[in-house]
Amino acid sequence: MEFDLVIARGTVIDGSGQPHDVADAGIQNGKVAAVAGPGARKGRRTLDAGGLAVAPGFFR
Repeated sequence: MEFDLVIARGTVIDGSGQPHDVADAGIQNGKVAAVAGPGARKGRRTLDAGGLAVAPGFFR
């Protein structure tokens, strides 16, 4: 599957309390659709987040 956007090689912090890890996040229709190890996702656009933290948005 090709995503609209891949946020690549970011340190993913998902808020679950699990240890964070470097991964790719696949974004489809404005939402996180998949998270997997680095290099696992393909997208029409790619944002290199190496060395940066990646976390979901938090809304009330």
